Amino acid sequence: MTIEDGTYTAVARQWEYGLTKGDKDQICVQFEITEGPYQGHCLNWYGYFTDKTTQRTIQALRYCGWKSDDIGT
Repeated sequence: MTIEDGTYTAVARQWEYGLTKGDKDQICVQFEITEGPYQGHCLNWYGYFTDKTTQRTIQALRYCGWKSDDIGT
């Protein structure tokens, strides 16, 4: 199913830390949409940990509620 572009209420359900195909650090957070016509469907968001992207990835994770200083937690 294709989810139309838009703004949705969702909650983070799972996350996984790993490597890209190019061996760069990344995190994938799976969000479940909790309201509206796509309720119950999930979307993945990817954040990357490079010199240029780490700060923005940490900012996005904090916006989602992450409070740790250890990316492993």
